[in-house]
Amino acid sequence: MNLDTRTKLEGAIWGAIGGAVVSMVIGFSVGGWTTSGGTQEVADAAVLTSQAAICVAQFVSEPNFQENFDDLQTVSSTQRSFIIENGS
Repeated sequence: MNLDTRTKLEGAIWGAIGGAVVSMVIGFSVGGWTTSGGTQEVADAAVLTSQAAICVAQFVSEPNFQENFDDLQTVSSTQRSFIIENGS
């Protein structure tokens, strides 16, 4: 391989590498690309939000809603979490 061809080939390779790096930087910063971990966090947050809305709707639709709500206000936050998790 002569020197001129080698120089052109090296330039093309470095250009491809540089283009790939620039594409990734732009894609992840402003292009909306995400990693699988980031996508999982968004999905988990969406599921939690929908489940919380369902939980609140079921709690409010109970016939003794106001009594249960008043009882929850009188207990500590630790006990409140236990009561909510167990549904009692």
